Amino acid sequence: MRRLTTAAVSVTLLAACQAVETAEQLATRMERESQTARAEIEPIVADFERWMAAGQVDSLATLLAEDAWLLPPNEPAINGRADWVSWISPSFAHGTWTEDIITESIVASGPIAVERGSYVLNFTPGPDSPRDAVAISDTGKYLWHWHRVDGTWQLATASWSSDLPLP
Repeated sequence: MRRLTTAAVSVTLLAACQAVETAEQLATRMERESQTARAEIEPIVADFERWMAAGQVDSLATLLAEDAWLLPPNEPAINGRADWVSWISPSFAHGTWTEDIITESIVASGPIAVERGSYVLNFTPGPDSPRDAVAISDTGKYLWHWHRVDGTWQLATASWSSDLPLP
């Protein structure tokens, strides 16, 4: 019992002696981690744009964490990669989607990053779309929360909203 108590006291003292990060050190570390995260996330966003234009839902799904939360405007939240695939797939059956994503900032700390930006989204009806389908063009903003899992950034939470007024 005495050995266990001595070990516990040693661990507690060692933890107490750890240097606390100053505000300047924190800012410097987060700036460095944010730059690194941006360099790693921007190619993922480029893949997103390319796969969106190609209608590759399965490829898009690989960017999501298995338990991702998606918060579309004017709809209930979607939880999980499989539910997202079920939600998004029908829209690709009716035409082509393109999205231009403009990353405005990425702030990271350790395995978590938050991306803020804007988008331009376009839909062109295809031959299998309903007769009343029309082309759509939208602009808006988004906030994405990323997790680094096993060395790969995965989208954990995504929220976006249009700049256009409701019809």
